[in-house]
Amino acid sequence: ADTRVWLDRRVDPTQALDLNASGVSVLGALQRLAEANGLSVVTVEGVAYVGPLHGVAQLSRTRSVAAANPALRRRLKRSTTVRWPRLATPRDVVRQAASDARVRITNLDRIPHDLLPAGALPARPLGDQLSLLLVGFGLEWRVDPEQPLTLSLAPYEPRASNRGGSE
Repeated sequence: ADTRVWLDRRVDPTQALDLNASGVSVLGALQRLAEANGLSVVTVEGVAYVGPLHGVAQLSRTRSVAAANPALRRRLKRSTTVRWPRLATPRDVVRQAASDARVRITNLDRIPHDLLPAGALPARPLGDQLSLLLVGFGLEWRVDPEQPLTLSLAPYEPRASNRGGSE
């Protein structure tokens, strides 16, 4: 199976690591590396997210689109590939991913400015793509019950339920 690795933006990608992972799967090796560095791993639709424990907890919760109207629910479940060029901002990547699915996000200004290396997320449901893109900022998406085809961004709340983007 093709598994991609998504390193949380709060993890230093230049950190030197030492690993002996003979006879272990790639995912097992990632888990050993993560644990040795105070991190954790969760797999979301074939993407192995490596990051702080609270990020893993955020992505591990059942993401539900049940609160969405049928048209929005279909768009959030539709698989899409998200690609971006070097020096793209996370805000622009999220905006483009939502726009490509004809979904509106009301408060993109909640995403802090940052610059990304060129990258891509493989074809997965839009809801999962958005969750991966937002987790490093401590944000999650939520269904806006007042506006069709609209999401809003909010700080991740560990014990929140029935919020749409995460439960």
